[in-house]
Amino acid sequence: MNENANTPSGATSPHVEPLDINIDADTITKFILLSHEFPSGDVKDLVRRLHRYAKLPRYSQLARFLHECASVLKQEVQKLPRPLRDQVPPFHDVVTLASHWENLKASSLCGTWEGAFLCIYEIAMLIGHHEANDLPYSYGTEENISATCLAGISVGLFPAAAVAVSTSLVDLVYYGVEGVRMAFAFCVHVGRISQLLEPTDRNKSTKSSVSWASVVIGVPAEVVQAELDRFNGQQEIDETVPLTKVSISHVDQASVGVTGPPARLEKLFSQSEILGLSRHSPLPISGGLCHVSNVYDLDDVRSILETAKVWERWGSRSVQLPLLSPYTGGPFMASDAYHLIEAICTEALTKPLYFDKLADGVVAQLSHNPELAMSSCQILHYRTSLISDTVISDVTDKLPSVNIQRDDLVDWVMQDEYAFDQPHGISSSPQNSKLAIVGMACRMPGGADSPEEFWELLVNGVDTHTIVPPDRFDVEAHFDPTDEMENSIGTKFGNFIANPGHFDAGFFNMSPREAEQTDPMQRLALVTAYEALEMSGFVPNRTPSSHVSRVGTYYGQASDDYREVNASQKIGTYGIPGTERGFGNGRINYFFKFQGPSFNIDTACSSGLAAVHAACSALWAGDADTAIAGGLNVITNPDIYCMLNKGHFLSKSGQCKVWDAAADGYCRGDGVGSVVIKRLDDALADNDNILATIVAGATNHSAESISITQPHAGAQKENYRQVMDSAGINPLDVNYVELHGTGTQVGDAVESESALDFFAPSGRRRNSEQRLNLGAVKCNIGHGEAAAGIASLIKVLLMYQHNAIPRHVGIKTTMNPVVVQHLANRNAGILLENSPWLPKSNGTKRYSVVNSFGAHGGNTTLLLEDAPLPSTQGDNHDSFCEEQPCQVVCISAKSKASLRGNISALLRHLGTNKETKLRDLSYTTCARRIHHHIRIAASVASTTQLHKFLEAAAENIDAHAKHVSTAKQRAVVFAFSGQGCFYQGAAEKLFQHAPLFRDQVLQLDRVVCRLGFPSVLAVIIGDAANLIDVGHSKDSSTTGSQTGYETPASSDDSSTISSTVTVESPLVVQLALVVLQIALAQYWRLLGITPGAVIGHSLGEYAAFVTAGVLSVADALYLVGKRAKLTLAACEPGSHVMLSVRGASTDRIAELCQQSEQEHHYEVSCINGLTDVVISGIRADMVAIRDMLQDAGLKCLLLDIPFAFHSAQLEPILDSFEDEAKRVTFKAPVIPVISPLLGQCVFEGDIISETYLRRATREPVNFVAALDAAKADGLVDDKAVWVDIGPQPVCTSFARNYYEKGSTQTLASLRQGDNMLCTLTGSLATLHCLGLPVAWNEYFASYEKSLRLVHLESYQWNQKNYWLQYEGTWTLDKAHPGVAKPEKNKESQPPSFFTSSAQQIIYQEFTESGGRVTILSNLAHPDLVGAASGHKINGRNVVTGSIWADLTLTVGEYLYKRMVPDADKLYMDVRNMEVVEAQVLYDQKNSESAPPHFIQAEGVLDMSHKQTQISLYTANPDGTHKSDKAFATATVVYEDAQTWQSEWQIASHLVVSRANSLWKAAAGEDLLTNSRVSRLSQSAVYQLFANVVDYGERYRGMQRVALAEDTQEATADITLDVDHHGTWHTPPHWIDSTFQLAGFVMNAFGVQGTGENAGSSRDFFYITPGWNHFRLAEKLEPSPSVTYRNYVRMFPVEGEPGAFAGDIYLLRGEKIVGVCAGLKFKRVPRALMPIMFPSRQTGKNRNQGPIPAHTSSIPASRGSEKAKPPVPVVPHPPRQDPVVTTQFPEPIAPTPPPTQQKQKQAGGEQSPHVAACLELIADETGLELEDLAGEAAFAELGVDSLMSLALSGKLRAELGIEVQASIFIECPTVQELINWLSK
Repeated sequence: MNENANTPSGATSPHVEPLDINIDADTITKFILLSHEFPSGDVKDLVRRLHRYAKLPRYSQLARFLHECASVLKQEVQKLPRPLRDQVPPFHDVVTLASHWENLKASSLCGTWEGAFLCIYEIAMLIGHHEANDLPYSYGTEENISATCLAGISVGLFPAAAVAVSTSLVDLVYYGVEGVRMAFAFCVHVGRISQLLEPTDRNKSTKSSVSWASVVIGVPAEVVQAELDRFNGQQEIDETVPLTKVSISHVDQASVGVTGPPARLEKLFSQSEILGLSRHSPLPISGGLCHVSNVYDLDDVRSILETAKVWERWGSRSVQLPLLSPYTGGPFMASDAYHLIEAICTEALTKPLYFDKLADGVVAQLSHNPELAMSSCQILHYRTSLISDTVISDVTDKLPSVNIQRDDLVDWVMQDEYAFDQPHGISSSPQNSKLAIVGMACRMPGGADSPEEFWELLVNGVDTHTIVPPDRFDVEAHFDPTDEMENSIGTKFGNFIANPGHFDAGFFNMSPREAEQTDPMQRLALVTAYEALEMSGFVPNRTPSSHVSRVGTYYGQASDDYREVNASQKIGTYGIPGTERGFGNGRINYFFKFQGPSFNIDTACSSGLAAVHAACSALWAGDADTAIAGGLNVITNPDIYCMLNKGHFLSKSGQCKVWDAAADGYCRGDGVGSVVIKRLDDALADNDNILATIVAGATNHSAESISITQPHAGAQKENYRQVMDSAGINPLDVNYVELHGTGTQVGDAVESESALDFFAPSGRRRNSEQRLNLGAVKCNIGHGEAAAGIASLIKVLLMYQHNAIPRHVGIKTTMNPVVVQHLANRNAGILLENSPWLPKSNGTKRYSVVNSFGAHGGNTTLLLEDAPLPSTQGDNHDSFCEEQPCQVVCISAKSKASLRGNISALLRHLGTNKETKLRDLSYTTCARRIHHHIRIAASVASTTQLHKFLEAAAENIDAHAKHVSTAKQRAVVFAFSGQGCFYQGAAEKLFQHAPLFRDQVLQLDRVVCRLGFPSVLAVIIGDAANLIDVGHSKDSSTTGSQTGYETPASSDDSSTISSTVTVESPLVVQLALVVLQIALAQYWRLLGITPGAVIGHSLGEYAAFVTAGVLSVADALYLVGKRAKLTLAACEPGSHVMLSVRGASTDRIAELCQQSEQEHHYEVSCINGLTDVVISGIRADMVAIRDMLQDAGLKCLLLDIPFAFHSAQLEPILDSFEDEAKRVTFKAPVIPVISPLLGQCVFEGDIISETYLRRATREPVNFVAALDAAKADGLVDDKAVWVDIGPQPVCTSFARNYYEKGSTQTLASLRQGDNMLCTLTGSLATLHCLGLPVAWNEYFASYEKSLRLVHLESYQWNQKNYWLQYEGTWTLDKAHPGVAKPEKNKESQPPSFFTSSAQQIIYQEFTESGGRVTILSNLAHPDLVGAASGHKINGRNVVTGSIWADLTLTVGEYLYKRMVPDADKLYMDVRNMEVVEAQVLYDQKNSESAPPHFIQAEGVLDMSHKQTQISLYTANPDGTHKSDKAFATATVVYEDAQTWQSEWQIASHLVVSRANSLWKAAAGEDLLTNSRVSRLSQSAVYQLFANVVDYGERYRGMQRVALAEDTQEATADITLDVDHHGTWHTPPHWIDSTFQLAGFVMNAFGVQGTGENAGSSRDFFYITPGWNHFRLAEKLEPSPSVTYRNYVRMFPVEGEPGAFAGDIYLLRGEKIVGVCAGLKFKRVPRALMPIMFPSRQTGKNRNQGPIPAHTSSIPASRGSEKAKPPVPVVPHPPRQDPVVTTQFPEPIAPTPPPTQQKQKQAGGEQSPHVAACLELIADETGLELEDLAGEAAFAELGVDSLMSLALSGKLRAELGIEVQASIFIECPTVQELINWLSK
């Protein structure tokens, strides 16, 4: 062979002797055999297993190899001719390609795929073997070359070559991939050449496979060769082309292989008697001829090498490991990779295989060294096969003295199922991760508002379909079973969620107006997203996966019903953000501040599951770490019903009948669902509860279907295949399929075909334990369309949760025969009863598939499996003691109602889940909840204690709930006490239970020891030091040895006081206190509590300086230790003492000492309070002073400390200590230091220095002066939070005593005797309730894995119904645009005027069943002004309710007579009149500048019920509403007068009799009457009435009144004013005169007595919001000769303190001619009258604006019933009163709470334009006025940027206030806006 260094040359390798290798004794040699036999068994299963292992983190090289193989194969396939390329299915990975194995085997490239997959198989198994067992790859390394023997057979030589040139797994990946490329190119070439010899038709009908080789057994090779020579010579073949002869391909001891064209082989065995009678069989070689000398030459070799670009890719890479030739038995002699591949190709093409030689070569290689007899041999092989077993057996037989160990390289991949679980704590790449569903929430039909209720619905087999409810649309008006009516619906049925409009707007910072205009799908997306996140324990930024920048939202939505119908009836400010689909996701992102992707997806019926798949794809791609996904569908639009009906989608008989023979279409359904998804490793790391795992998902399209809406079984199966390939799961392992299952004949047939053919194929029967169950949730809840997929997914999640499969309820008659046929003999079917679905005991996963298909052709499929078993990590935090510490439980909400609900929910949980652990509950409520601003929290020791706390909180929510201010955070001060508070084992329990604190203490103790001081650990943690002792005696003499922790010895032994240090040692105690304080301060900081200032008392200042950054830890401990050592050396312990004196100031003590007969010597050391002082001196002096002061009545105590600090005793150490202090570094404080030495706050450097420490050692501690300075500097106030950083709360008691009692919060860290850590946990609970950011996650982090997230009830919403009702039938009417109905043609232009109250019709419409009219009236019309001016309250003209009665009667009569023109006299009952806002006119001064004020009356007549609904609104001149909220409503019912008279006849006698009795009693004639009855003249009546209402002359119809004050009973005689004063149905002054008696009864003298209903007219007045019935049986007749009499008695309304109601009867003679029944009055404090009805206007009012043009008033003639000339919409009469509205208050208790009174009084002092401004904001946002109070934040009230623009515009236009939209940013709270307006 001639080799050239630059260009490859062709030559075959000659036979060579074994290499000279040297093997050391006792070395384990290795023999690796890579055969040419493909493994037996399921190839697809092997590749699936490799694929699944490659997803695990430890198999990174295997994953890389498989990925690169797919890439290389795609490149090589592209080189093929088109006919061959077309036979290769699309693939993106090896497992996808392998899933088509049967098709590949049947293709023209069958041999090519066998060769490529053989190479993939052998290299992948070798890589995985090393990664699975953590084995180093060292075959090609220098030290192992001599101990390894490598052999390959045929195509197996290509992977063997990769092994031969590789020195590492990284090398093996690269060259292994190139080996695959080489094998592919080799086999393609062989196949192409072989087809020239004999074309083999792969499409022929025969099922038998074609073989190019056979094996002959028992016949010697010489005989076989002779037969071949004879056979080849007998044929008449041109000798120049000897290509089709049969040749020997291999030889071994027992068999001979022959190869040739298949037809030639067949002839051979038929013509050769010897071979024909021998044992022979075809070999599985279908790719073509190789190992023949007469077909291939060097050109073939070069062609293959060039195709595979061997020189470029293998190059001159050295051969590291000898590779044995199966032809020669010796190693290939090539020294580089290129020539090795060249030699391999040459042999594989032209040389036969001699297995005997190969075995001899192996033995020769292994036994070359004579010392091998002492060694062992490990044989690495691939399963068992005929050839490999033959070779290995030969080798074993020839090495009888060697210990042979056989290792199967495939064993690792065949392990049990649990091996595929991802190890906890090890992350894989995103694309390989399984995904965990950790939270879910839903709103499903049938009242299933939670997953729990949904599950109950499923297991009970509930069918939720019903008739379309009225809140969606008028189903009767839109339904037409004949389908003849345009735009009608053909079915009445659907499945609907309960209360779709219910929403907690305040929680989501939305105004009522915005909530109403927002699509309920958007609202419920928000709600269910929150609930799902809450279930998952999501807290923003708690962990990396929960960081808001890494959270995305994906929702499916396929309709816009609310936008198209409900909201478009009257488009408002939030028309776009409230109804456009993208805002559904955007709202979730915006509310939670998620910055990740936000996608709204429409794939028709599959939208929900497609959105989930999109979320999964984002997680796999690494675009997000957490995804919230779901589907949305709320039905309100009849149009969609119509469209689906026209398309023949819908069932006309009711529910979806999936797989039923009578299936006739689907039944529509609402649905909203959300799930929270993470990558599995993130979920495990975050300690989440995992509901189930998503293994894979795919979406494709049925593009080959015969129509776009028709499903396609092939596309569905292809989608399943993609999913299962991606997961590497055998379809037969799937246990359950949740069908798309709509209940259509075509859909059911196609899906049953696809699902059963793929998951239960007839060719591969499932065994008895592998039954496939199927089901469809649509049988229960209908087809939720865009929400269908999420409903199916949640159902399956619930199945995993409850280990059961709910019954299928879709079979109403019999099963669809097509489905029955598909089910036959497949061990598959549906369950008609609930069935257990238990986890498998052997750890095998339960697999389920969820399908969702779109009508547009899309198919989405997800594969789910069981969640990993929970880890059993121990409770590390409990390793030191058995006693459990107290735990904090937190509950919060955004409203008191929700807080109360959340408390009740937790109580329910405790009642039904007795096994719940308190610490799990604490972890869940503290660390795994988003906390809101209304909070309760408690530190409790047991669930029993918690239960009691919750019950108390629920009973008195106001006393327990704490409101956190979002605008201002309290200042926090860390206070460090002096050494007098220290005690042995002060931090023992905290050290045991708080690893974070423990680490701090241990670290600080090491610093102490490194400084040469004794360990302080035992002093701080007491007995805990013995519990953690490791390998040391408890009686060890040194403190350090007792800790069990490694304590470095001091480098200066002389620095220690003695070898034995007692805990009483001042040095140890002082160091221990400072260490403890520094550790506590750092621990509090780790828990999120950061000080805004620090203060230290005496020794505590050193820890304060560390916390403030003035001193380093090491310097502070150095100074404390040095000071203690100096003190011990220079001062005598006990010679001086300190005396604590309580109850006297320093001056008083001095005064008492002066008054004493004995001379006393002392000095002041500490001023802790004004009357809390510590003095010091010589012990004898202190004892004498103590006795004297105690005799004077003061409390005195000698402190148990060895030295008198801050006294003359420390004078000797000052110089030395100052010198020591000069050695340390002082820095400027990073947070202020409140100095008790200086009496000032230190913010700058150079103040605290060595001089400061000298003075602080000697001079007194003036804590009071320090607090004075802090208060004066504004650093702290009485709202500050003081945290005592020490073993006992001392300093905080000084601060508490300094401020007013109860005004400041002081908290402790530790307290002596607290063995449950109640002090710390109680402080944490208090800090949390004060709104400080407690880092709960850090608190639990150290032992989080031992805690469990408890599944609690979801947040209890404070919901109200926000719903824009679709009115009318315009979806029907639009089918006939421009075509007016007959009724409309009668009058092309509606009449513009017909009465004084109903002035202009701006819209009317009539149908066969009813009509509608809208009327616009100007309150400035002179007739209405006149009517209002006769009804004054507090000097203001107020539109009386009798005007609304007249307007209601007018509209009611007009509508009815338009429908029934010939109707007789109408008898109308005005029912349920409710006036919620009074219309108030200002004084008529400056009327030139008065704005217009209009009202709009809307009447809707329903002839089927004979009634008209009336709604009254304030309006603009153009007829549009100023508010969507009606200020008055009523119903006019058309009745029979005879019925009235029959009813009244019974009462008339009693009424007449009682009225007569009152008159007699008033005249003194009825002596039996107990009540005092007054007779009042007309002037007296109206003079008394004027206390509340000043009636004009026309209203003064009552001529005399008999009033019984005690019983609220009266009668009056009435004469009506003869003038109509306008054109009316019934003049308001007549109505008022006849029925105003009730108001007089309530307001003349009030209600006498002392009960809850009592109310003096001096303190209260009464106003009416309406009545129940108002009926007049005849027209009122004004005449001096006609006198009416009325009678009323008022009764208290039960349950409404201060409210009264009564029936007024109107008599003409003794006949009742009218009744006003249920007339109600509410009590209002008289103090509110000037607020509700301000007597004069001091500023611009709410309705002021530009002055419009005006004309003269319209004349009004009496008695005319004809229509008058129209009143223009814009022009107004010259004199008019501007109008404002006043809202009636709710019933008010006799004595409102003081805060309420104060607030309302304050409101009364506001200028009118402030009140008008707030009223405008309330009106525009839909909020209640009481919501606009105090510190309420506009952002939280829903005043966003859009609302800001709308409000600022209205404030400018209506109130003339020049304001920009930014005002609500500049004034973020209501109070700030009020302050701004007041300026």
